[in-house]
Amino acid sequence: MASWSSIDAAGRWKALHYRLKEAYANVAIAVQHHEDNTLDVYLINDGLKAMKGELKVSAYEVSGSKFQVSSSKSEVGADKATKVCALRPDDFKDVAANRIALKLQFVVDGKAVAERIAYFVKPGELLWPKGDIQQKIEDHGDYFEITLTSPTLQYGVQLTEATGKEVKWSDNYFDLLPIEPKTNRGYYDAVAGEKPKVKVRGMK
Repeated sequence: MASWSSIDAAGRWKALHYRLKEAYANVAIAVQHHEDNTLDVYLINDGLKAMKGELKVSAYEVSGSKFQVSSSKSEVGADKATKVCALRPDDFKDVAANRIALKLQFVVDGKAVAERIAYFVKPGELLWPKGDIQQKIEDHGDYFEITLTSPTLQYGVQLTEATGKEVKWSDNYFDLLPIEPKTNRGYYDAVAGEKPKVKVRGMK
């Protein structure tokens, strides 16, 4: 049955719930997209203290390479949302807008306190090269860690436990950047001697 709920009847999080968790974090990065493909980047701080740090912008070519990294000093007041920059496709020369993925990070004292993946064009307009997703699993008893890598950009990656076990994921339904490892935790009722089996599926 289709519904507007973000959690299903068994308590499993749907894609919406993971994105709401991200959107309602105390510190977040928001992006406003304009018709000319300009991106206005905002820092949001729901905390009681102002924050100073750096906005780090890493640009990836969708078929497999990080080709540009920049950073700029940024700050946001307490309980404020502040526009910190505008990004344009022309800022990234020799790569077409539909071949660029951006990782935006707000770094404070050397630690990324907020992160967001953004695009200059709509997902349907992006060039999606084919590529396999590799996985590595480390079992820790009542939870396990799965590290994913791909040579190309992967959109809407979904994790499920292949044998039907109920697993609570630290993140799911996410975009996987090319050559950038992403590690998630899965929490489940472990059975002695039985290793978790994970099915990984991307929408593109």
